[in-house]
Parts: sequence; structure tokens; C-alpha cells
Amino acid sequence: MDTTPQNLDREVDDTGTRPPKSGSSSADRPVDEVLFEGRTHPKILFKPGIWSLVLIAVIVLDFIFVPGDWLSGGVRYAILGLAVLTLLVLAVVPVLQWSRGRHTVTARQLVVSSGILYRTSKTVPISRITSVDFEQGILDRIFGCGSLIVNDASANQPLRFHDVSSVKQVQDTLNELIHAQ
Repeated sequence: MDTTPQNLDREVDDTGTRPPKSGSSSADRPVDEVLFEGRTHPKILFKPGIWSLVLIAVIVLDFIFVPGDWLSGGVRYAILGLAVLTLLVLAVVPVLQWSRGRHTVTARQLVVSSGILYRTSKTVPISRITSVDFEQGILDRIFGCGSLIVNDASANQPLRFHDVSSVKQVQDTLNELIHAQ
């Protein structure tokens, strides 16, 4: 991957993440420059993918092994329709949720947005952030993601952003911004 300064704006890895720009001080950055941008990690699609495969296998096995005269045509197609609807809920909805989940770090704020029909967005100004931590379980370490924990001056409890891709890079970028102020 070419990481020369002129190519950093275009560089995006396979998880949809743009790496932080290093080597530039906060005084050199434009006010709303995007320093890090990424999607929710695709590991959230694993469980729905497994359930979808199981459901497809059950549908195929039904048509192969259950005799045609055992279930009347209407009942079989009703079951098939229910199975397809379940498949849509198990497979399509999580993919849409994943594609709409984003986290962005600019020189002035951290923005995390998600949702399909009902969009939510959390914005935390960098000036209000007091500390940034992250948590990674075993699977998170394998996949390179984790939960970002942001403490700000106004919140009683820290803000948790789950399944953040390249969570360590996001933490480093935020810590660099906090300490530059």
C-alpha cells in the first residue's frame, strides 16, 4: 500500500478504513480535515451469515427430502415464503446496518453514525474529550477491531463505540489531537 502524503487521501483498506495521517502537526491541518474514517467492522456479519446458511440448507433439504404429497402446495409455499422473509431479516438487514455504520475523526470532532431507516449520530468535540481507551476481546484482537471508550467532560458514563475498525489507530489519532490542544 502506497502511503506517500499525496496518496493518503485516496488510500482505503479492505475494511473501508482510511488510516490516520501521521507526521503533520495540528497547526498544519485544516479545521475540518478528516483524519480517520472507517466503517463498523465486518465481523458483525459473521453470525447472521451462519444463520443464513443454515436457513438456506433447511430450505434445500426440505425440497429434496420431504415428499411432495406430504405437504400440500399452498402450505409448502407459505413455509417457503416465511423462510425467505426470515432470510431477508437475517441476512439483508445486518448488511445494511454494517454499510451504514461509520466513525469519523476530524481535527475538531469524533462522529459515529449508524442506522438504516432511523439514523443516529453521536458527535463529541475533541476539546471535550478527557481520555480515550479501547477494549478488545480475543476475537476483536484477531479481527483488528474493538470498542472505543471515550470519556468527555460532560458525560457521567463514558461513551462506548462498539466494533470500531482499527481501534488502536483511532485511539492514537484521538490522543494525538487531545494532547495537541
